[in-house]
Amino acid sequence: MTDARRQHINHDLRTPLNHLIGYSELLAEEAADRSLPTALEPLNQIRRIGKQLITRLTEVFADRNVPPHIPLSDAQEGLIVQVMEINSLTGHLYRLLPDDLAPDLEKLDKAVANFTALVSRFSLPPSEDDVPMVGLPVFPETDPEALHGMLLVVDDIADNRVVLGQLLQRQGYTIQTAENGQKALDMVLLNPPDLVLLDLMMPVLDGYETLRRLKGERRTRHIPVLIVSALDEMNGVVRCIEAGADDYLMKPFDPVLLRARVNAALERKQMRAAEVEYLQQVALLTHAARTLEMDTFEPELLAPVAAREDALGNLARVFIRMAHEVYTREVRLREQAPVLRIAVNEDQAQAQIASIISTDFFMRLKQNTRRLG
Repeated sequence: MTDARRQHINHDLRTPLNHLIGYSELLAEEAADRSLPTALEPLNQIRRIGKQLITRLTEVFADRNVPPHIPLSDAQEGLIVQVMEINSLTGHLYRLLPDDLAPDLEKLDKAVANFTALVSRFSLPPSEDDVPMVGLPVFPETDPEALHGMLLVVDDIADNRVVLGQLLQRQGYTIQTAENGQKALDMVLLNPPDLVLLDLMMPVLDGYETLRRLKGERRTRHIPVLIVSALDEMNGVVRCIEAGADDYLMKPFDPVLLRARVNAALERKQMRAAEVEYLQQVALLTHAARTLEMDTFEPELLAPVAAREDALGNLARVFIRMAHEVYTREVRLREQAPVLRIAVNEDQAQAQIASIISTDFFMRLKQNTRRLG
């Protein structure tokens, strides 16, 4: 059993549990919003059991020297008992929640059914052929109302996109989705998002290659990428960070942690954008100083810099004021130049006259003129 095969099995078993936890959290929020306290405890209990199942799977796949089908067979009975408990809780919830929430409860049931089928299939003795995968249901996706920030969720599993998209939409983001890396790249080039949440194991183009292309393209390298994956392999984390990922989040994810990671990634992007803008405006101020020396300074070019409230903005305002004073003095001098030239010419003429009449020749000529008169 190769490591890649182990990762695929681990990934596929965790996927329905991620859906289970995600939909239970969404229903719990709905129950809280509608003041349905009797439904909150069973929903919270479903979420707790889902996380316990995730922990159990971590233990099952912890020993790399044992093929997954052996420990999974040993753990199968306990897993099924917990799944039956979830079935009992969802049956009770059908009576506690209003009818319009029944479709979400049905999604819980389907997630449980998928997990049960996968546990049974992967627990069979190994054969020479690869274990066939069980397809997951595809749910219609919503068209969320635009609030703030546009995020792109990339995952080949429809339920993953729905759960993550709805959680992020509740936090005020606009959500777009893509089912593989190639479609995600096309969407990013057409309409760049503020953040990409990227799964790793996908057909057509996996998350690693998608991340590499995003960070290798000048137009997209600035977009933060948050890896969201069920894989708990440290080498996968290192590989993504080395390729340029901004952060890494494991499935199933806590909504509070999800919000914190997304906000942190967006804040870092804003800080980088602010830094680039600052450097550009410093360059603009430097250019303005050169144009002032060349007598081509245009104060309006520094208006964006002068509008800043920080030290750079204050420097720009001082520079504009000084440039205006220099320009005003230069204009005044230019206006006075003709008058000064006339005055200089008159002084020169007087000096020339004085030098002429003080000569001996001029004095003798003056005396001869008087005798003739």
